[in-house]
Amino acid sequence: MAFGSSQTQDDLTAMGLFKRNPAKQLVKDGDVDGLLALATSNDESTRADALNAMPILIEAMSPQQLATARDAVRCGLADANCDVRAQALFALWEMEGGDAIDHMIEGLRDPDAGVRLLVAAMLGAGDPTVVSDPLISSLRDAKGVVRQAAVESLAALGESRAEPYLSKLASDDPDEMVRGAARKALAQMRIG
Repeated sequence: MAFGSSQTQDDLTAMGLFKRNPAKQLVKDGDVDGLLALATSNDESTRADALNAMPILIEAMSPQQLATARDAVRCGLADANCDVRAQALFALWEMEGGDAIDHMIEGLRDPDAGVRLLVAAMLGAGDPTVVSDPLISSLRDAKGVVRQAAVESLAALGESRAEPYLSKLASDDPDEMVRGAARKALAQMRIG
């Protein structure tokens, strides 16, 4: 089959070029129970997609559905798959905000750098009195992308206690992206 303008998305999906996301359709249909069922799927990608979509339907959930959603999210936090853990943390943050802070801080210690990156980025919208110290600790993460996300979150928080750490990163970090982010953060904090 030649690729052309007459080719439909269904054809491309059948060829494995596009993945269907049933969670999207369930959100579009407002099907809370269907979305909650997907959150316990045997397929890791499906679980991750369902957890990612869950906050969208939070307002449409009954108290019982909300309890089920929270259970699914909490199960996702311990999932073996890093994408599921990341989406569970995202859903928890979106659903519970500051009440999820202990889980978020624990997420900064996840074995997967992608999970740590996501959490470090999300914490830029957290309470500075609670998240600043864990973010400062993340400035020593082994992965540059995590350090960079922590730098950017600290800058967004305007956390002046981070300035000495950011100064050190701006001159000494082995990753140019981290050095640049630290310089930008310092300039932003001095202006703001």
